[in-house]
Amino acid sequence: MINTANDQHSHTHLDLCCVLQVASRAVPPEPQTKPGPGGGLYASSYADLARIMVNLAESRLYMLRNNTAVAVELMREAVAVEDALGYMDPPRVHQPSRQCLGWLLLQSGQLDEAWKVYSKDLQQHPNNIWSLMGLKQVAEAQQRGVSDATAKLEEALANAEVKIDSSCPALSRPHTEKTERDRYYTY
Repeated sequence: MINTANDQHSHTHLDLCCVLQVASRAVPPEPQTKPGPGGGLYASSYADLARIMVNLAESRLYMLRNNTAVAVELMREAVAVEDALGYMDPPRVHQPSRQCLGWLLLQSGQLDEAWKVYSKDLQQHPNNIWSLMGLKQVAEAQQRGVSDATAKLEEALANAEVKIDSSCPALSRPHTEKTERDRYYTY
């Protein structure tokens, strides 16, 4: 017997992914600016930013469908695109892809890989509280280096303006609670 509820959710999931892909491809190229290679020094790279956001959204959709392998691969692609954007202050992406990749790896039990991802982020952004939170969570899961990871996080949090509980709020927020929006959308 065919499970129509799961079949309907699969179609809805695929429909959402298709809509996101079409929207991403519709982003017009930005004009080249000077100086600099490619789009130039001041180019916003909107198409690449759209790709990152689509990968993040699709990653969440796949995660909700318990397909962590695809979610991780999508975030790896997002990290590669984000890395190619180059330096910009403030950053062009509000939810850094590398932190979400680390969170997905942590959730899927790939602890050594998650540690590497968070460590690389901290090389680029020392004392980043989100990556320090991820390292602490990995240390707790591995049951080693917890006191050192906790101390580094607490030191960084002493100057922070926000309280955090995850390295990637975009993916880690509960998806089991029904919200007003859920009356209109199915995942």
